[in-house]
Parts: sequence; structure tokens; C-alpha cells
Amino acid sequence: MSSFLLVCVLLFPLAWTICNGPKVAFAQVAGGLVALAWLASKRHLWALLRLSPFLLAGMIYAFCAYVSAEPRDTYPYQAALVLLFYGLPTGLCLRRLVQRDQDGPVAWAMLAFAIGMTAIGFVILNNPEVQRITAVSVGGFQRTNGTDDNAIAYLHLFSISNVIIGIIPFTLFALAAVPLALTARSWTLRVAVGAAAILAGYANVQIATRTTLMATVLSGIAVFALAFRSIPWRRHVVYGASLAALLLAGAGYVGMKSDRFQYLVGRFSEMGSDSRLDIWSEAVGILERTPDGHGIRQLQSHEWAHN
Repeated sequence: MSSFLLVCVLLFPLAWTICNGPKVAFAQVAGGLVALAWLASKRHLWALLRLSPFLLAGMIYAFCAYVSAEPRDTYPYQAALVLLFYGLPTGLCLRRLVQRDQDGPVAWAMLAFAIGMTAIGFVILNNPEVQRITAVSVGGFQRTNGTDDNAIAYLHLFSISNVIIGIIPFTLFALAAVPLALTARSWTLRVAVGAAAILAGYANVQIATRTTLMATVLSGIAVFALAFRSIPWRRHVVYGASLAALLLAGAGYVGMKSDRFQYLVGRFSEMGSDSRLDIWSEAVGILERTPDGHGIRQLQSHEWAHN
């Protein structure tokens, strides 16, 4: 139980960051301190030495971003601080917990986190203002990005301006955890993962975004390739049958929500000509010239690329 609570505490700053709550930096530093305190109590703090190259690179990156005159370049600075003071200690703490045979509590805590974020995502999608952003009209399903001027408030404390992009991290964790349904030892955990993924997938279809679905496919391929030999064939059969049942259920749902489905299929068909491919190609060249991350203002094809 203590491991479960520890992981929940460690993941709270991540949830606070996704919700863009007030005093995010304080929450992140607090999470990092909790992780460092646990590592020190278990005499695992020396393991940070193995991460010294990443720590050094992160500090250099943060310094370069800090001295930049461009206000927008504070984003890489903030990202570096999150990695240094929260991400690395927390990730190392979770790894040590798994090595101490606490993989069950870690998995349940991360699943609880994923379900909680999905629930918050549903709260956002149930806001009447979202109907203005995603709606079915005579011409079919349409969606538009929000702006900072008409941000949507939720839970009396948070707000989200661009629902199309901002909703992604709320459903991403539950969908990316789908491979746990194949690799987890406990059947209750596998069932819970499947239920969470169904809820997150439903929320994802409501907003009709591709990113989380692609993340699910990529995480599934990666985990399946790594753990293929250690998974019993019986579990493969059950997993495949479950996926087939979900696909059939999804087909029935698609029949009722054909406008959203057609829109989503159209988005996938446009991937080959997606303008972001050109942006990423240009960004690679810029990164070669400015490895410190200051090249964001040199993009010519677009102002930004969130992916």
C-alpha cells in the first residue's frame, strides 16, 4: 500500500502540470524532492551518477534557454527544468520500485492516474463550450481550435484554451497502457486496463484526434516486440479475441457516429501530405545549426509544431 501511495504522490505533479494548475513549478520541484528523499532513504541516490550525462546536458540546455532574449524560448527552459528536477528522479524512483518487486503497486497507481486523467478529460468534453468547437453540421463533423480569449474553465481551478491539442495528454496514458492487458500478471489489472482504454478511446473519438491512437499503436508494437517470448500463447489468444470483440463493438459505435469516424479516417488519409512532416524536416536542419534549442523562431513553414 505504501508503494501505491508513493507512486500516486510522485504522479500528482504530472497531473497538475497537464491540468496547467497554478504554481506548477512548485509542484514539480516538490515531486522531485519526494523522489530524491525516497532514493536517499533506500540508499539508491548514487544511481543518479549513472544519469550524470543527461543531467549535464539538461543543465547546459536550461542555461542556454535561460539567457535567450526570445520570450518563447522559455518553453525549452521550462521543459529542461521539468526533466532535471522532476522527470529524472521520479523515473529512477519508479524503476527502483519495480526492481524491488513492487511492479504491481506501480502499475495500479499509474492506471489510477490514467483513469483520473481520462475522467478529467470527460469533464472538459462535457462542457457546453466544447460543442462550439466540435459539432456535427450539414456538411458533416467539424472542429475548430479554441483561443486564449475563450478558454474553457473546469473544476473551478483550471482552464484549457485549445481543446483539440490540450485533451491529448488526458487520454494518452490510458490508451498507451493497453499493452499491460497483455503483459500484466493479474487478470484484474488486465481487465481494468482494458476498461480504462475503452473510456479513453471513447473520449478520443469525441474530439477526433489521431495522436493518441497512434501512440497506442506504437506502444503496443514496442511492448509486444520486447515481451513476445515471455507471454504465454493462451494470453495471446485471449488478448486477440478481446481486441476483435472491441473492434466489433467499435464498428457498431461507428455506425451511430459515422460523421466523426469519416472525419477521423480523412485525417489518417492525409498523413502522407501532412504539413507537419515538412515542419519536422525543416526543424531537423535547424537543430543541426542550433543544438541548444534556440532555433524555434527560424521556422519558415509554420510558427510552431506541437508534435
